[in-house]
Parts: sequence; structure tokens; C-alpha cells
Amino acid sequence: MLRNIAELDRGVRIAGVIMGWIVLSVVSNRVRADYFHYPAGVAQVALAAVGVALALMTVNALRPGRLRWAPQALVVVTVAAALSHLGMLSRVGPSFDVPPLLFFGILGGICANYAFSLRVGIVLSVAMSLLFAGFSVPTRRSLMLGALDGIYMVIMCLAVTRLLQLAYQIVTEAERSSARMIVLREATARATRRTYERRRWDGVVHDKILGALQLGAREPASSQNSRELAADALAALDERRPGQSISTFADAVGRAASRLGLDVDLTTDGTLAASPVADALGQATTEALTNVARHAGVARASVAMVSDEDGVTVTIADRGRGFDRADAPTGRAGIALGIEERLRSIGGTAHIASGRGRGTTVTLRWRRGSGEDADSTRWRPGSLIALRDALVAVFLAHVAIGVFHDPEYRHDWAEWVGLAAFGAATVLAGIAGPSRRAWLATTALLAGASGFLSWELVAQAPLDWRFWWGGASTAAVALLVIRYGPRAGVATLGITIAVDAVAGSLGRPLPVEGLVWNYVIAVIGLVLAIMVKRGLDQTLAIIGRAASDEADLRGVLAEEQEVASEGARRRRQLSSEVEPLLRRLAAGEPVDEDARRAMVRAEARTRDSLVAGYLLDDALEARVDEARDRGVRVVLSARKAGRSVELDAFRSLAVAALDGAGARSSVTVAWTPSSGQPRRGTITMVGPRREASGDVHGIIEDARRRLRVEVSFDEDSVLIECYPLGAAGTLETAAV
Repeated sequence: MLRNIAELDRGVRIAGVIMGWIVLSVVSNRVRADYFHYPAGVAQVALAAVGVALALMTVNALRPGRLRWAPQALVVVTVAAALSHLGMLSRVGPSFDVPPLLFFGILGGICANYAFSLRVGIVLSVAMSLLFAGFSVPTRRSLMLGALDGIYMVIMCLAVTRLLQLAYQIVTEAERSSARMIVLREATARATRRTYERRRWDGVVHDKILGALQLGAREPASSQNSRELAADALAALDERRPGQSISTFADAVGRAASRLGLDVDLTTDGTLAASPVADALGQATTEALTNVARHAGVARASVAMVSDEDGVTVTIADRGRGFDRADAPTGRAGIALGIEERLRSIGGTAHIASGRGRGTTVTLRWRRGSGEDADSTRWRPGSLIALRDALVAVFLAHVAIGVFHDPEYRHDWAEWVGLAAFGAATVLAGIAGPSRRAWLATTALLAGASGFLSWELVAQAPLDWRFWWGGASTAAVALLVIRYGPRAGVATLGITIAVDAVAGSLGRPLPVEGLVWNYVIAVIGLVLAIMVKRGLDQTLAIIGRAASDEADLRGVLAEEQEVASEGARRRRQLSSEVEPLLRRLAAGEPVDEDARRAMVRAEARTRDSLVAGYLLDDALEARVDEARDRGVRVVLSARKAGRSVELDAFRSLAVAALDGAGARSSVTVAWTPSSGQPRRGTITMVGPRREASGDVHGIIEDARRRLRVEVSFDEDSVLIECYPLGAAGTLETAAV
């Protein structure tokens, strides 16, 4: 499993080293065979230089911390070896073959993808391919065949570059998704703690309020005990007044400055109330200040927070030593996870501007309405189109080489049989369902076609001409890796090479290095496909976990929003109704009959808010008060909010039931939505009924647009059960 970019880098370097030694071995043999008449000693010096560069590259691949310049050195040496042929172009003719050392230029172009950048790799690959075509035209005695050789080299280099780019993209997205998952889990934990603390505080406050109101309503005169309870309840209320609370963001900055020993100049314009946005901005700012303390070499920084109707902007600046982002370790946790992913988790952005000796400025932006839950990753399966395009290009390039160069076969139709078999194998690997039978059929087609074409070659045909069908198998092998896994691709390519070797050696010697050369493109494609496959598997697994964590976070945030909305409504009720009564009790003022009734009502309302806060709204609360004034016993409960459209319909039914309840009757309203139970809520009315003021039938019919409502009744009771639309009820329905 490729866990990060560093592991992918190491895998790419190892693959490059293996490819480099293969190319060096084949080129050395061709130099010894005198395919191109080099001046004495020139080829040997080039071979030795490339060998030394490859040895250094091998050390770097096996020990990534050492000889970091080795990949760049390999590119410089190989490209220089290829460019040294420019002075020899005029002496090339039909008696020559393509200079073997030119293949070092192709190797350098491919290695430049990870030694420098993908853009440099593309430029060098195209340049080296054009140079190869320039030598191929006079040696092939055909402009078309020479141009075809150049186009072939360009396609091979660009295909390798595209596969490398895809592998890096997938692993990068895996790192981002992993970081996003950590941020999501932290946000979920913080939101859960906030909800817990809010509920705990609500419980403490309401215990004190209920105790004070109960005691004040029962006692004939104000007592020391009731005065103390009322004073405690008022103190608890005062602790959570918005104007007296410390800003979460400012508090986070202050704690970070104190812990890190930084002199932080904090300026704020506007307010930033406690919320997931404030948490994320505070955590990202803390991480930025941590980077100042660790890396900037200064003890002073500035933090500016601006909050307005458009959103929030936080700027953290220092005048320290700064850094070059390109030189920072890839995927550095402090930047990627601590800052960028935290902002991305709330739909915000982070911009980091820095330079050596110019300090660092971090700008955090969040716009209102951008959402507090961004996608867990920007990766989309459509990105695999690049893989398809690269494999199709590789397949078609090798087919074109095979058709236009036309090596000699025993039978004229042999080539077309081989082409059909390779095409069928590629299509089968790409579209067949993942089964053992499909894999065996694909392997049989590839191995059979390779062995058949090798056997069909006439004795004087060069054995290394089989590189076209060795390369044509690349697409099918890579697709097998993606669909079945690395083992399937390795097994198929191994079987194909073995069959080809046996068939090609019948009646003629088979150089081992020639066979390796024929399948070098297939081996490169196999290695890159394995990297893509492993990175893709990891990305999809992380995306799945991140999606689960994101769903959990949304649930927690929705619950937190419900609790916060309920708490805001409760605080309004406490401030307008309960607080004056508590102050009267705390002051020891006389409690008359009107004050006593007000305390009884306030106690009932406070208790309702505590056990049914999700259910209550202003209209329902007013109807509950009216029913209690008529002598109706009302019991409310609500487990959680659930879907708003269903809750609104249920409230309208509860209002109708309370309106129709007579004196000395009882009404029980229970809203209990649960994913494990189909029933959303019940309303039970027992005792005398009265003529309702509203249109009960219309209310029920309206509610049935959003809930499945079942009503059953007898002489002195009515039961209303509510289910989600489409759910089956358990009671027989009576006509109303």
C-alpha cells in the first residue's frame, strides 16, 4: 500500500533504476556489436558515465535520504550522451543503424519526470524523440518510417509521463482524504463535546430554576432556602449571557501565544461566536502560530480577524526567515493538515505566501453560505480516463510499428492473426467481468499471440523485432492489474514472456537481454499500473471512511444546531418570564397569588422545555398554556427533532388535539423519531372533549401530505399515531 508521496517517490525511483540498468545492458551489447560506428573510446566513456550515474541513483532509491541530487545527475548524463550525437548526424546513412546511445536520451526524458518535474519530463521526452527520429530517417531510408519511430518514442514517453502523473494525483488525493478524515473526526469530537456541555449546563440551570420555582410556589412566604436557590439560578443564568462570554477564537489565540511564548498582536473587527467555523479558524490559526514559533526564528507575530456579513478573514503574519513552499517536505502535516484541511473542512480556503528572508503571511477565508462541510476529496473516478487514453495510445503505437515496418513472417497472414489476438485480449481485459475465466482467456490470448508471432518469424529476422508485440501487451497487462490486482498482471506478463522465449528459441539462439528489451515497455507499464492500483485502492478506502466520518459530523452538527436552536428559544423564555420571578424570590419580596400562579406556569414551561424542547414552538406552547388554564393535564416529551416537515405536521396535530381537549381531560404528546422504529410520534387524549375551534378534518388531511396519520378512538379516548409516508401502521384506522 502506497501510504504517501514519499513511498511513491521511492517506488518510482526503484522502477527507474531497474529500467536504467536494463537500458544500459542492452545499449552496451549493441555498442559491442558495432551497430553504429562510434569514434574510439567515445561510447565506452558514455557507458561508464551512465553506469556511475545509475549506481548513484541506486543508492538514492534504496536510501532516500542520501544523494538527493542523484536523479538530476542521471538525467544530465543521459541527455548529454544523446545530445553528443548532434555532430554525427551528417555521417549517418543506410549502412548504419540508429545509434544505441540515443536510447539514453529517452531514458533521461522519462527520468526527468520525477527528477525535475512532469513539465520538464515532457519537454525532454519530446526533444529526445525528435532527435531519435532525425537519426532514424536516414537509417531506415524512409521518411515515413523514420517519422513513425519518432512518433512512437513521443507516445511512449508521454504515456509513461501520464501514468506517473495519474499515480501522483491518486496518492496526493489519498493524503488529502486522510488529512480530511482526521479533521472530520476532530470536528465531530468538538461538536459532540459542545453539545454535551450545552446539555449538561442546561440540566444544571434547569435543576436550579425548577427547584427555586417549586419552592417559591409552595411556600406561603419567602424563605432563606428559596432566596438562596433563586440566587444560585440567577448566577447560573448570568454565566451564559452572550455579552459576558469570551470569544472562542480570541481565547484560542491567547492560549496559543501563552503556550508558545510568542508576543502576538491580536486585532479583531466584528465578532466570531462559538461555532464549527470559529473552531476551525482557531485551530488553523494556532497551527500557523506554532509554525512561527518553530521555524520563523522570531518571537513576534500579528493576527487580524475581520468578521462581517460576507464572512470571516484571518491573517497571520510574521517577519521571520520565511521559506520556499516548493522546498517544504511534501504533504507537510502542519500546512496540509493543520491549516489547509481545517479550512477545507468548513468550505473555506487558506493561502500561504512566503519567501526566504521575506517572512510568512497566512490568510484564512470563510464566506458565509459556503457550507461547513466540503467534499471529502476532489478525486473523481473519471480521472481514470487518463489511464485509458495512455494505454490506448501505447497499444496503437505498437500496432502501427508492427504494421508499417512489416518484419518477415513465414506466412503473410500471421501478423494479422497476432493483431486480432492482441486486440481481443485488450478488449477482454477492459470490459469483461472480473472472473478467473476472463483472466485465463486474456492470458491465453496474449501468450498465444506472442508465442505464435515469435515462431512465425523467419530465421534471419532480428529477434528484438518482437518489441512491437511485447509493447502491445502493455495495455492488457495494465488493465488486468487495475481489475484483478497486481498478482494477475505479473502472472500474465510472466507467462507471456516465458511462452515467447520458448517459441522464439526454437531453432535459433535467444539472447536474454534481447528478450528483456522486447518487453521493457510492458514491464514499465506493469510497474506504473501497480502503483496506480495501490494508490487507487487506498484512495477509495480512505474516501469511504471519510464519507462515513462526514456523515457522522453532519449528524452531530445537525443535532448541535437543534440543541442550539432549542437553547436560544429557551433562553428567551427564561429572560422574559423566569428571570423576573427569580429576582423577586432572591430579593425576598412577598409572593402573592398572581405571582404564585406565574411560578407554577413558569415551572411547567421550564419542564416542558427540558423534556420536549425539540417539539415546542411558540404556537404549540401557547396552546399548551391555554389547555392547562382550562384544567387539562398536558404531558409532553420529545426525543429529538427528526425531519422538519414531519415535525411541523405533528405539531399541527398536537395543537388540534389540545384545542379539542375538555376540562379534566389529559393529553399526552410524545415525539420519538428513531431510525429503528417506523412510528414517529403519538398523541393520546383521554377524558371529556369539547368542540374544537379549528377544522380538525382539514388539519389531519394536511398532515397526511407529510405523514401517514392513523386515528383510532372509543367513547372517552382518542389515539393518533404518525408514521413516515409509506410505513405500515399497526392499528386499524377508524373514519374520522
